[in-house]
Amino acid sequence: MSLKIPRQQTKLSPTLLTENQNRAIGRLFENDSTLFCADMGFGKTIVTLTALTELLNEGVIGRVLIVGPLKVVNTVWRQEADKWSHTERLTFAIATGTPAQRCHAIESEAQIVLINFENLAWACKRYKNNLPFDGLVIDELSKLKNSGGAGFKALRHRLHVFKWRAGLTGTPVSEDFEGLYGMTFVLDSGERLGTRKDLFMRRYFFPTDYNEYNWALIDPTGATLLDKVKDLIFVADNAAYKETLPAIVHETVPVVLDSKSRVLYEAMKIDAVIGDITADNAAVVVGKLAQICSGWLYREDEPTLAIHEAKLAALNAMGLNNNVVIAYWFKEDLARLEKHYPDAVTFDGSEEMIQLWNKGEIKMMFIQPRSAGHGLQLEKGGSTLIWYSPVWSRDLTEQTEARIWRQGQKHTVNVYTLCVTDSIESEMMKRVDGKASYAELLASHLG
Repeated sequence: MSLKIPRQQTKLSPTLLTENQNRAIGRLFENDSTLFCADMGFGKTIVTLTALTELLNEGVIGRVLIVGPLKVVNTVWRQEADKWSHTERLTFAIATGTPAQRCHAIESEAQIVLINFENLAWACKRYKNNLPFDGLVIDELSKLKNSGGAGFKALRHRLHVFKWRAGLTGTPVSEDFEGLYGMTFVLDSGERLGTRKDLFMRRYFFPTDYNEYNWALIDPTGATLLDKVKDLIFVADNAAYKETLPAIVHETVPVVLDSKSRVLYEAMKIDAVIGDITADNAAVVVGKLAQICSGWLYREDEPTLAIHEAKLAALNAMGLNNNVVIAYWFKEDLARLEKHYPDAVTFDGSEEMIQLWNKGEIKMMFIQPRSAGHGLQLEKGGSTLIWYSPVWSRDLTEQTEARIWRQGQKHTVNVYTLCVTDSIESEMMKRVDGKASYAELLASHLG
């Protein structure tokens, strides 16, 4: 079903763009390749659209391909352009849906074509000799940091057609420095870090185990590596940006297991740390521990084993009087939440649901960070986020919280994390906090 999006009557003026945003626009306009790093909610979309408007009007580029997550492609770029008086005349086509629909979009007269990551490899193969673009934007460039992925492999052989490229990200090194290789390659075709990943790894890293599964920086500060790509990276003044936002308050809500659940948890924990357990098996056990914390356990060829409802009880005890977003990880968690809160809605990625949330008409909404953690603007509908369980990824954690803690939010943002005491969930929260050092290194070195 197609949704008619009402056009905004009162357009925003470009004079509302901040000094920091205008500095970023200038960088994108003046440079052929940029890794644009800014906190979630900084306004990377309108900054990029403004630069694209100028580049297209000046004839620097003729047509642009924007690659991004599916929900962002469908609900963010066109809608943001329509809000502003200086970008509302940009023309867009969406290359999702059936192959015929994608071809129609790519072969249209639209200035900007939007395509999701999942269809990137298809587009590069289908138009291997005539990809009709000379400008490229990768929204959430960190999704292409794996140089072994299908999208990256397909794109690397078509990069020569793009004379202007930009990659957008809020967390360029949230997990580790290895991902810089894939991200910078998309922007400079290997000019700075080389065209072979194996040589890159041995130049800047060393293996920390016999099988070479894990690697560490030769220069632990990261300075040697960052110096090679420093001119490619533009880091926005995030400190100044954050000063414009309301406060954000994080609170851990402790969840205590009953004695029977604790016995089961400890039994599983012993299996994880005793005996000759391979890394793969250990990872499975860690997943099982997380399931027990949530109150259930997946069983092969059998129904899910129900263990406890301590997290649902903790949610009830919180009151939940304000509009709230609840982030879940497992499908079983969602099933429990939907049964417990039958009046709540599960985010489906549609613009209609985003609009209903931002109008305050949805009181409780469930989201999955992997599908709703990037690009969505949910700041007007509420200021409370609850993590039903913590997640391992700092990137997903920050990206999800930035859906409501961003420009346009008028209230203090409260983030609660339900965490089982003395459990793997406590370690997950510590690990996410520990990964902050990578982002701090990048900011201090490039600042």
